[in-house]
Amino acid sequence: MPTDTKRKADNDEPRADGSDYDSDGSEEPDFINVDFDFRAPEEIDFQALKRLLQQLFYTHNTKLDLSSLADNIVKTSTTQGVGTTIKIVDDEDQDPYAFVSAITLSSDKKQDSEAANSLTKYLLEVANKPSTKLVHDVIKSAASSTSTNAPVVAVLHERMVNMPPQVAPLLYKMLLEEVRASLSSTSATSPSHYLFFSRVFSADAFSDDEAMDEDDDDEPSGLAGARKRRAKLARREAKKAGAKKDAPKARAISDGMALSGVGSSDEELGLFHPEDIAISKFASHSLTYRFPPPPDASDSFEAPLFGRVALVPTEKMDALLQQIEADLSMPMQQ
Repeated sequence: MPTDTKRKADNDEPRADGSDYDSDGSEEPDFINVDFDFRAPEEIDFQALKRLLQQLFYTHNTKLDLSSLADNIVKTSTTQGVGTTIKIVDDEDQDPYAFVSAITLSSDKKQDSEAANSLTKYLLEVANKPSTKLVHDVIKSAASSTSTNAPVVAVLHERMVNMPPQVAPLLYKMLLEEVRASLSSTSATSPSHYLFFSRVFSADAFSDDEAMDEDDDDEPSGLAGARKRRAKLARREAKKAGAKKDAPKARAISDGMALSGVGSSDEELGLFHPEDIAISKFASHSLTYRFPPPPDASDSFEAPLFGRVALVPTEKMDALLQQIEADLSMPMQQ
């Protein structure tokens, strides 16, 4: 099911030789047409799926059995017809640019339950605080091997940063249809909630007075200019922190959309996935927690990242998908 879209041929980083992208004097970057194909996850995708999961869970990725999760994505597609990857048309050996899958949370130690057990254990761990007791209780009661409550289905979705967000509505729509078809064919109990997990970043790490001065005619271009801007930012951060040697450094993540702090004091949180706005509106329970920074966070000007968990009641899923489609639907081509 290909869909035609456009993406930048180059990223926004300065070239290694220090030259500018618009060396011909034009301001707009070049674009190329790319046809994306929606395909079922396959064995050949295992390593790429694992890397996308590492990206999704950031510095907490070592807390989960990512191999079991990646394997489960492939097996769920093969045995239940649930799950989708996005690749370039006519290049099925290419790594997927995005994936979506579903897994029923469970603490039951039975055969082939490693992926569900790993994810459930992790979610219970991050929700194990008095302030997040409601989220913890919903997951625990649904996942218990002795529980008679309806299950919770976790939606696993991640995509590369340069993927157009317009692919999200179709991915979620296909997933919900596939999950419902699978439940119907096995007469399984319908879930009480769908759990969405995503990353957000601290947009509060920057303020307007920390923005780069775009009108500075003396600032060099290319790599030299990038280094100067990074140094300028570091000095400003150090000054704000009282000129301490260990003053935190941060960088802006482009194209982030602001979301008022959810469970993270008064910080503004920026989104990697714009559909998180709709998901947060329809969620009955949610929590946001900070990931520990990577060892090189200061050197790489890494902004603080957070994990977000949102539980959406099953009866609200159709309305949620309609909202995501209204927010992100791809315009018709002329």
